[in-house]
Amino acid sequence: MTEYETEIGRFPKDWEVKRLSEIAELQRGLSYSGKEKSKDEIPDGYLFLTLNSIKEGGGLKEDGWTWIKSDRLKERHFVREGDIVIANTDIGMQRGHILGAPAIVRFPEWYKKDKAVFSHHISKLLLKVSNIDVNFLFYYLSFVQPLARKYHTGTGVWGLNVDSWAKDLLVPLPPLEEQKKIVEIFKVFDNKIETETKYLEHMKRLKEKLLAALMTGKIRVNSIAIGDLK
Repeated sequence: MTEYETEIGRFPKDWEVKRLSEIAELQRGLSYSGKEKSKDEIPDGYLFLTLNSIKEGGGLKEDGWTWIKSDRLKERHFVREGDIVIANTDIGMQRGHILGAPAIVRFPEWYKKDKAVFSHHISKLLLKVSNIDVNFLFYYLSFVQPLARKYHTGTGVWGLNVDSWAKDLLVPLPPLEEQKKIVEIFKVFDNKIETETKYLEHMKRLKEKLLAALMTGKIRVNSIAIGDLK
């Protein structure tokens, strides 16, 4: 097999390697107007995936959804659970912070519809192959996201030259079982990060409450055991 030397290193000889354009077609979402979008729930509308839904480094923000109602919706404007998307536009003048950042679509538990709408600042990957795990592709695209900055267009807010990026980006395809094991390892770290992040947020809130209580005398220092706080 051919050995590939890339910007991120050398892939093993027994891994198949394809260009992103060979394994997926990229499709942009809905070009919308402000009056079609709302922060508040629209009973007969859909959840709306926008740039503000995607985290720097990849993934979806829990509070990143808005709502949309439009009479121009086509099937190509919808995403479903498990779809993988990337940001094809940067936010503001941040110079590529989320350009090319991926996310896997996961709906909130309370959302009862089986599809949502995504904006034209997002591209959905329509996979052409079956020998790739979506989670593996997500982690890989997160890893190489900084490379997308080389394919920016515009001098103000950056856009992504999706066609050139997808044509040049090499994607390794280890055996499917190896992909799944790689994903399992990263999910262990993701779960740990999530747990520690929630604990950190809890401690920050506790500190804020104690700050207010101690500085106003509502709680006196002799009623707190310092050792219990460590």
